[in-house]
Amino acid sequence: MNDIPYNIDFTFDDNLREIPKDAEDMHRAINFLETRLIEESQDDYERMRLSGIAGTLCLILGDYQMAEEHINAAIASSNNLRDRRAQLRNLMRLAQVYQYRQQYDLADRIFKQVIQLVEASRDATQPDRNNPLVTELDMVYHEYGKCLFDQGDYEIALHLFEKALKIREYKQDEVLIASSQHAIQITNKKLAVH
Repeated sequence: MNDIPYNIDFTFDDNLREIPKDAEDMHRAINFLETRLIEESQDDYERMRLSGIAGTLCLILGDYQMAEEHINAAIASSNNLRDRRAQLRNLMRLAQVYQYRQQYDLADRIFKQVIQLVEASRDATQPDRNNPLVTELDMVYHEYGKCLFDQGDYEIALHLFEKALKIREYKQDEVLIASSQHAIQITNKKLAVH
């Protein structure tokens, strides 16, 4: 995403939702990505990548219709390319669209499908670190935890955030560790109130 000349950074609020640091710049970034998607010179992989990013930014800005359109395009490209890791990431993005629309049945179904994809990809003869789908398991747990958090299912959400944190600590990814710790802290506050 270093090739996007706009600020697309975000933070998280107390409902674990992404908040753009600069909404106007994020809108400009979407326009930039959409212009690049129109260009004929983009290969399938690049179209998939650009569509996925555009969908994510639309989601953050609350344009769920455009988010769904871009993410579905990214899913179609990932299917055509048989890129299972991209399929997984884009399915999670689509689940988030449904989550944000409060269509929790659809979101839950997709998240469970993604977990099944990861579990089915495991190979007892290979270490998980060599499996591109299993390496995404922390993100799957974290994002599904956020979906359950939105539904008020704080205990299961907390369990998933803790599972994600353990994996992230093993990976030693400080940004993702901080994200999981923040989610755990916010969820514990919700549990204390309920």
